[in-house]
Amino acid sequence: MVSLKRSNNRSRNDCDGHLFLRRESKDTQCTEEPLLTVSSLGDVEEDSISFSSSSSLRDDEKVIQVELDTTVHSGAANSSASRGNTDLERPSLVQFSTVEIRSYRIVLGDNPSVTSGVPVTLDWLYDECMVCDVSDYEDSRPARRDRAQMMLPAGYRARLVMDTGSSRKEIQQRQKEVNIQRNQRRRTLELEHLDRLEEVMKRTWKILSGKKKREKKFIQQATSFAAVQANYNQTDPNSDSRCIYLENDLVVTSYVPLSRRVPSNLASSSSSSSPTNDDAIPTDPEALFEMEGWKNIADDLHQFPLFAVATPEGIPVAYQVTLNEEQTYNIPFFFCSVEEALQELDNAKQINRGSEHAEDMKIVPFPLGTAFRLWCTDQAVIVPSKASITQAGAPPGTNPIGQTVPMWACLEISEEMENGKPRLPIFMDLEDANAAVMEAVGADGGKLDDFEVVCLSLSGAIEQLATVPEDTPSFHFIPPSSSLKYIEEYQS
Repeated sequence: MVSLKRSNNRSRNDCDGHLFLRRESKDTQCTEEPLLTVSSLGDVEEDSISFSSSSSLRDDEKVIQVELDTTVHSGAANSSASRGNTDLERPSLVQFSTVEIRSYRIVLGDNPSVTSGVPVTLDWLYDECMVCDVSDYEDSRPARRDRAQMMLPAGYRARLVMDTGSSRKEIQQRQKEVNIQRNQRRRTLELEHLDRLEEVMKRTWKILSGKKKREKKFIQQATSFAAVQANYNQTDPNSDSRCIYLENDLVVTSYVPLSRRVPSNLASSSSSSSPTNDDAIPTDPEALFEMEGWKNIADDLHQFPLFAVATPEGIPVAYQVTLNEEQTYNIPFFFCSVEEALQELDNAKQINRGSEHAEDMKIVPFPLGTAFRLWCTDQAVIVPSKASITQAGAPPGTNPIGQTVPMWACLEISEEMENGKPRLPIFMDLEDANAAVMEAVGADGGKLDDFEVVCLSLSGAIEQLATVPEDTPSFHFIPPSSSLKYIEEYQS
């Protein structure tokens, strides 16, 4: 806690009263350090005071903080003036005289905002290096650094705190504490998605059931790929089916139960940052899948294709993933983007070239409903597209493995079912959502600004829809148009 107070040790006629910086340390002891030297505050005219900016320098070991010592010179008539309000009208002059440079050590910090590594901060203690004239300082100081130059890489921060006496054990312990706090922040942001979805559903119900509801009709796209489902045998996650992964030149059938949820582990180890928070796994997955709400959306989810790299027989390939050189997982990856699944297929063929199975590998569609159940029981990873997580706010270049799968919806449009009832479409591709909005505006008129497309998380939407009352409006999960096009070409 920092507070400013004025010292009353000198009389008002003295021209150099003091302002002190009050600082509380961790042991609750307070120290007072002179911050500014000024004249009687009653003699200072507000319009005549001006301040120049301070600057800071840093060498390889320490951060140097600059403080300005100021002296206020008032007119000669101030000494004989009364202490009334007329003092404020007298002209005063503020000048900076000297600069005191202090050197602070770099020590372990506790700010969880760092993207990786251990945070650092300034120590309470400092060394007084020098005092110089402010004009000399301004003439000799180097150019101010930009933001990029002020960033400290994780490895450099670790070396700094080790040079000041921190052990590796202390660094690892502090980094663990910071990671816990960072995950708590991500969890808070994730719950905001659920709150938004609940609000979306309430607003949608009012729109669809009110007298002024908008019913927008879209052309129903064929999403059925029942003919393709015969090519793989994992439609039932409770069956004794097993994944297949490539190890050297052999095809080995194997399944390893996971003791921890894979997506969060992969996200924490491979993501460059994350304004994006990983999905929230349901507390009790089996209970979720027994709810009536899940049964209402299961058929829709089973008609939604994801894509997996597969063997020539059409069985999804599982990947051996090793974390921290200790934990190894054998899990399939299901890609939301067919383009990125094809890229992964090329990579798999390149890595396994020479194997008799490599050239015959392919990608196959896999139902989202089954993939979601596998994900909830730590048996799969659902990989969002790189473009979608960037559109949802993740920094460019973020690794999509383990990230939240974003979905998109517009409350002002609805899709008419065969029985004439409306339902809200939820898109996986933002471009498809925007195209639907443009189609609705072109068909029925209205202002484009009135049609807001909101971002939802896949896991939050499914969990929320599976646990809502039966009288809520229907929702329709719409796959990317590129996925549907690939399905049509695949079936033909």
